[in-house]
Amino acid sequence: MWKVTNEVNKVILDDFRNKLIEPLFEEIIYYKRQSLNISFCENIKNGIDVKRGSSRSLINYLNKRKTKKVTFGNLIDKIISDNSLNELENYYSIFVFQNNEINSGNYNIKEEVISKEFKFLFADFFYEMFFDYKKIWILIDKKYEKSSFDRNIFHINFKRENNIEICPYCDIDSTISVFNNEVEHFLPKSRFPFLAMNAYNLIPSCHACNKKPDGKGSDVYMPIYSPYNMQIGDKLKFENDIVKRKIELSTDDSFIENYLKLLNLKSRYSPRRVYDYVEAKAESIYETLNDIEQMGKVSLTQKQIENYILEKGIKFAKKEPLTLAVKYAFSEYELYLSYRDKHIVD
Repeated sequence: MWKVTNEVNKVILDDFRNKLIEPLFEEIIYYKRQSLNISFCENIKNGIDVKRGSSRSLINYLNKRKTKKVTFGNLIDKIISDNSLNELENYYSIFVFQNNEINSGNYNIKEEVISKEFKFLFADFFYEMFFDYKKIWILIDKKYEKSSFDRNIFHINFKRENNIEICPYCDIDSTISVFNNEVEHFLPKSRFPFLAMNAYNLIPSCHACNKKPDGKGSDVYMPIYSPYNMQIGDKLKFENDIVKRKIELSTDDSFIENYLKLLNLKSRYSPRRVYDYVEAKAESIYETLNDIEQMGKVSLTQKQIENYILEKGIKFAKKEPLTLAVKYAFSEYELYLSYRDKHIVD
């Protein structure tokens, strides 16, 4: 719901793309084109016929890594043997296109058929293993000897850049503790593996937003906005149903409707406890306003009251849960007057 940026992490993850993923793609395609009689791993190891000499030591190191009983080099050999040159070039084109679209702010992209080997390469090696692999980051660039990078640093960078302690997806749960954080893929890596390491597809989220049944899991709904290209919370209606004591979310925008559906937000905002929390936050603000009027023996204007509530919303924005709901659902002047009438002291 909160619009966020991820520029610091993007610079770092662009290094991963430019100095690891793209050179690897180019070496795979170049090797396939040469029809050599030795394996890809042996060719890289001995530097017999390579496209980018500067990437050879990094790729040679990667070839020896293993996860889930799969060796990186063997996986690359299988990718090369199972695909024609045209197919490999097409995969590379899909990778470039999808990442460029995300970087330009377009998340409404076609889901492509990607082989299980490429999915394993991007999800299990790149994202699961290499994201936190210090030696690999140093081989990517020696600057990472002094400024290492991992998931924890990703969270720190994101929070500092956005001054945020609340899940940007839902504005419900806190993400103060790193242990309540997920580095979540907006477009799921199981269906868009080539976006697994794109900073604009990675968002620190609460557990509920990341996992079914509360959150998104691997679902995809399009057309849709992302927190990277829209302040979705400002485009929503948070209607407070006083009789049912529930918050109801609504919108006329199909992009935002799909966002609500993806994260199951209508259901997650509907429980009584959410309404009670939002109401209690609003009443705390109302109480302060009432005290100002009572102690100062003044009657605040509608504009002064609405501005005060707005200022409180800005102060607690991205810091306390449900600020967007409080700002929208309880900012009406008439609601404050109703509260004041109930609590006025003669």
